[in-house]
Amino acid sequence: MNRYRVNCAYDGTDFQGWQSQPNGHGVQDSIEASLESILEVFTRIHACSRTDSGVHARGQVFHFDASWVHSELALQRAISSKLPNNIQLLDLTLVSNKFHARFSALQKTYCYYIQRFPVSPFKQRWVWAIPENLDKNKMTLAAGLFQGTYDFTAFSANNGNTAKENPVKTISRITVVRLDESCLKITITGSGFLYKMVRSIVGVLVDIGRSRMNMENVPLWLEAGRRSPQLLIAPAKGLFLEKIDYK
Repeated sequence: MNRYRVNCAYDGTDFQGWQSQPNGHGVQDSIEASLESILEVFTRIHACSRTDSGVHARGQVFHFDASWVHSELALQRAISSKLPNNIQLLDLTLVSNKFHARFSALQKTYCYYIQRFPVSPFKQRWVWAIPENLDKNKMTLAAGLFQGTYDFTAFSANNGNTAKENPVKTISRITVVRLDESCLKITITGSGFLYKMVRSIVGVLVDIGRSRMNMENVPLWLEAGRRSPQLLIAPAKGLFLEKIDYK
């Protein structure tokens, strides 16, 4: 059995997240169905990140073990031929059996896109459309408050009650960049992220940018470790898993 690492991209609009679903509407389901049709045996794939329903990816990574006697490129092309158009395999490589898509990862980078009205119908699936002008300078100052190592329980949608995951995460970089007069891009790189943590941070930055919230609240919430009803979760459709760094 060989181990293969795959980088893939997908439009998450029509999927119920990455993870396999009982109704078969997860990204994982489509890829595993394609693999089974090629290898003639069910093959489980293991991803670095289980993106939520509606979230997209440009750099998701997964691995699987399989017996395959042809080239890596032939396997990539065979799998791709069975996939829907909204999933694309970017590359497929043979790796050591010690590699694990999740546990070998060092950090992940997510990007979030915010567009002021009006929004082109060709972009609506991939941005959060809002009516207000946002104060980028205030958002940048607030973004700096999230950098560092903290207990991010307050920015987890389940408040840490149902997850066994360690809530202490390190955000090494967070930037707010204006792409044009009406579009902002927020980039967040960290060691890991809790459930809906990125979308919660984006929601706070947007509310600060439109003067609905004071940035002084951010360190208070981080210290309190409890989710405030004031925290807005940004819509899934503006979020992209951009890149995963490995050892």
